[in-house]
Amino acid sequence: MAKRIKSLQTILFAVFLFSLPITNFPFFPPSFGGNEAFVKPFLVFPLLGLVVILTLPRLFTRNLPRPGLLLILFFSWGLISSLIPFFRLAASPWREINIFSREIRMIITLGLALAIYFTVSLYPDDWKDLKRSLGWLYAGLALVLFWGTLQIIYVLDLIPGWYQTMGKVQQFITSQKLNPHRVSGMTYEPSSFADQLLTIWLPWVYAAFLTDFTAFNWRWKWVTVEKVLFVWTFGVLASTLSRTGLIMGVGIIACGLLLNFLRTQLESRASNHRSANSSPPANPRKKSLDWKKVLSLGLLASILFLGLFYFLGSGSGYISRMWDYWFSGTNKSISQYLIYIGFGSRITYWKSAFQIFENYPLFGVGLGNFTVYFPDNLPFQQLIKTPQLLHHLVPAAGRTRVITPKHFLARILAETGLVGGAIFAVFLLTLAAGALYLWLSDDEEKTFWGTGSLLGLAAFTGVTFSFDSFAIPNPWILFGLITAGFTVFLPHPSAAPPED
Repeated sequence: MAKRIKSLQTILFAVFLFSLPITNFPFFPPSFGGNEAFVKPFLVFPLLGLVVILTLPRLFTRNLPRPGLLLILFFSWGLISSLIPFFRLAASPWREINIFSREIRMIITLGLALAIYFTVSLYPDDWKDLKRSLGWLYAGLALVLFWGTLQIIYVLDLIPGWYQTMGKVQQFITSQKLNPHRVSGMTYEPSSFADQLLTIWLPWVYAAFLTDFTAFNWRWKWVTVEKVLFVWTFGVLASTLSRTGLIMGVGIIACGLLLNFLRTQLESRASNHRSANSSPPANPRKKSLDWKKVLSLGLLASILFLGLFYFLGSGSGYISRMWDYWFSGTNKSISQYLIYIGFGSRITYWKSAFQIFENYPLFGVGLGNFTVYFPDNLPFQQLIKTPQLLHHLVPAAGRTRVITPKHFLARILAETGLVGGAIFAVFLLTLAAGALYLWLSDDEEKTFWGTGSLLGLAAFTGVTFSFDSFAIPNPWILFGLITAGFTVFLPHPSAAPPED
């Protein structure tokens, strides 16, 4: 019976990781949010089975990792702070928004986030499970890269009528229509697809490239499956024409180069120290790739990535604003540039979030309640320069004016206050400390996992400028994978000390 349950867990977890690309499934049951939900991940279906046969049993039979305890504490504080608006407000300033229904929706969202995180972090029993998880994770990446490549065909207009053909098939994958000039993958929009590539997959295939690690038995000279996926990912990422994808794509390359340089310096010093003391290494391992070679490849990748982005973006009036502004005859300023490229509304949301935090610094206003406090904390400005913000503020029939900060960390500060922000910061620092411990290890697998974890945290930090929803699976998948390294690699406090 135990073997059957283990087999079923493995199958469901494989389906769970393989289905990550589909985040806006059009046939979502009404009981799960239906058409009203913006994020409708397909992974909910295998997740339900995993929660019953894997997550809940292990939550009650295993010692929870410290990051998981901190996450539970953070969400508990968020739920407590969410009760405050019931005492502060007589009614929502947006009449069509019911505070109570938003609280219920937020509880469901937090439950989904916790279920994803603990399922991913508690699944592996050993390194074999972690390695198997990587295989299915990469299978999902290969699926979405193949689908994104098919979309590049209509972006380049290589086959007449291909956009219409892809659009008919896409309606069975997502409820949003395809953008004829940008690649959307299997998500709601191109920017969401870029965030997904950056947060879930790119850190691990890039870490495998930097450490020359592969989770598969196949290798042809220096070519591995991960290196092929790494190059392919950057090609598709450029085709999303996401501004966050552009900045963070180059940023992650730079972070990886820095990690590789520091790693080679540490190995060089350790080697010199051992030579001086005539002692062999305690745990011999394959050396990191030569940092000069990696630097050359990284610079080449960045140039090709930027070149492809420029080539594809030149045909889009919206994207080409990023560089056209600097060649126009108007007076140049950073503030006007941000408004010109469409960031004016986002800056207003961020300012409002920090204003709410200043007014309610300790408890915040409760998870999900930014929108009901937004009108009283809107900074004074000319709304004509920010049409998106004007669209949200002006009443219209059938329009629900739900406004969010458009920044994940700013939302945490505004809605959970200093206490919630501090708890979440400690959660991230705990993940970073564990990742750093693994990265410094002499063991090849630990070094790889630590590198991927550090790159993932860097990607998450950058991507927070483009999303604010707790329902998006990307960060919880990443946090779960990092915590899984804690479970498998780090020594447990309950373990017996070695005998003398």
